[in-house]
Amino acid sequence: PPKPVNIFDVLVMFATNLLANVGFADSLGMAKVPDAVIQKYEGSFFSFIKGALGGDLQTLAGGPLFLILAKYYTDYGPI
Repeated sequence: PPKPVNIFDVLVMFATNLLANVGFADSLGMAKVPDAVIQKYEGSFFSFIKGALGGDLQTLAGGPLFLILAKYYTDYGPI
């Protein structure tokens, strides 16, 4: 079993996130987040429903869900 989380682990995570948010993410070895410019969903509503209900997650991930998440990222920043 994994060891329990202690206060030191929390402080390290908090400090890492704080430094990454003020611009030291490259120094900490964190990956860059690419910016994608996608204007609209190219498929039809019915093809989206057919793919999502049929279990084709690429249709959902590459379509409207990505557009919503990309808009959230540009409006509010990373989580």
